[in-house]
Amino acid sequence: MGAREEAVVRKFEAAWGDGTIEHPDVVNILSTMAEDVVWHLAVPNGPIITGKAAVAQEIVRQFDFTSYLQCGTINLCSNERIVISERVDRYLLTGKQIHHPLVAIYEIDDNGLIKHWREYFDTSE
Repeated sequence: MGAREEAVVRKFEAAWGDGTIEHPDVVNILSTMAEDVVWHLAVPNGPIITGKAAVAQEIVRQFDFTSYLQCGTINLCSNERIVISERVDRYLLTGKQIHHPLVAIYEIDDNGLIKHWREYFDTSE
């Protein structure tokens, strides 16, 4: 089982907040990622963001329209390399409460950091 890998993902998801803070601490989120992390937002057609600096920039960009986020983890499954998280994220999107179901797949490197992060969700919502 991937207990160490799941702990990394739990820390990552918790770093986004509990729904009571306006914006998460980006440095805390980035602390769970490898320098060369790759984030594929909205597989298959969403952007691919490469590197911690670019991920930070994208997270901060999203602050313009999202706030008070909470990753609502439903299920985690893992092995020694991969963690799959089923979630319902909750946040305000330009002031409107959103409940956003998704599945995220994380690949964890030998240093215990997220190397690849892919999110699968219905972009028509």
